[in-house]
Amino acid sequence: KYANIDGESDIQGAEFSLTFKLSDILSIGYTYTKVDFIKNSKDMPFLRRPENKHAVIFALTPLPGLSANVSYQYVGSKEDIEGYEMTEPYDPIYCTIDPYHKIDANIRYAFNEMLTVTVRGENLTDADYMDTYGYNTYGRSFFGGVELTF
Repeated sequence: KYANIDGESDIQGAEFSLTFKLSDILSIGYTYTKVDFIKNSKDMPFLRRPENKHAVIFALTPLPGLSANVSYQYVGSKEDIEGYEMTEPYDPIYCTIDPYHKIDANIRYAFNEMLTVTVRGENLTDADYMDTYGYNTYGRSFFGGVELTF
């Protein structure tokens, strides 16, 4: 069941983002998010929000119309609800979701202004992880698409 935290919550943090253009065809980006969950009026943990997240993106544009990128993401551990007590007042049972690492890639080629083809791979290392307790994510997955613009 869903439950909102009544009252007020204090959250503070910082985000950092930086991109280096190494050449006309290669750039590298990095982002970091740090969140401190100070308190909430019910003394409940903040759910499904990691304290730390890192991402690195390598972007390559070797030819006009062709772009490729590879991204690495680290998501830190986070609290969630595993279930509820079976007797009243049905208090939540909290758990910690493990941190994970994930690598994705994307290749996109625009043949012209009308036709673009895309191929994408997600979770290329086949990491076993959860963003929400009890809901598994896809393993290694591949997708393709065609875009027609009129």
